[in-house]
Amino acid sequence: MAAIRVWRLRLGPASVIDIRALHHEWYAWTMPGGPRPDCCASGLAYYEMGHGTVRHADTLEAITVRHESYFLDSR
Repeated sequence: MAAIRVWRLRLGPASVIDIRALHHEWYAWTMPGGPRPDCCASGLAYYEMGHGTVRHADTLEAITVRHESYFLDSR
C-alpha cells in the first residue's frame, strides 16, 4: 500500500487500519476466547509519524520519555 497524503503530511502505509479485520479479531478474542489480536499485544499501540510505523508500549510513560518539538509553518 502506498503512502497517504493528508494536507501536507505524508503518512506511511502503517497508518491505515483495516477496521473490519480489527473488529473481527477483537470479537473473536473477547467472545469465544480466541487468540489475542496484534493491536492488543501490549497496553498501548501508537503510530510514530517520523518513522511511519506502529509501535507498542506497556505504559504511556514509556513513550513520553523523549519529546520532540514541531512548529507550524506560516506559509
